Amino acid sequence: NNLAVYLDNIGEKREALRLYHWARDGRIKQLGPTHPYTLDSIYNLASFLLSDNQLAEAKAAFIEARNGCVECFGWNHHGTLDCLERMVDILKAEGNLTEAVEVCKDLLARSTEIH
Repeated sequence: NNLAVYLDNIGEKREALRLYHWARDGRIKQLGPTHPYTLDSIYNLASFLLSDNQLAEAKAAFIEARNGCVECFGWNHHGTLDCLERMVDILKAEGNLTEAVEVCKDLLARSTEIH
């Protein structure tokens, strides 16, 4: 993951993307789809895709990460909530403001339930 971040920072986006996919796929194979390290790799891939304005791919990856976080940690975990927050960013970028507002309301309600 650190190498992928470095490659992204120096403009080697194609190689960074390859490494993000490699890390995600390897962790799914070795650890399973809902292991916390796997979820980190999925989230990192999604974040890269979002920063590269690949909205459809980023959305799918954040949904995958969110679903894994829900299964592993529950709805009120900071990882799940962070995925929801990134979904708001994507929905706004897509121009889907109505759905973005609904996700924001859900996020706010869940954020107040954290213990």
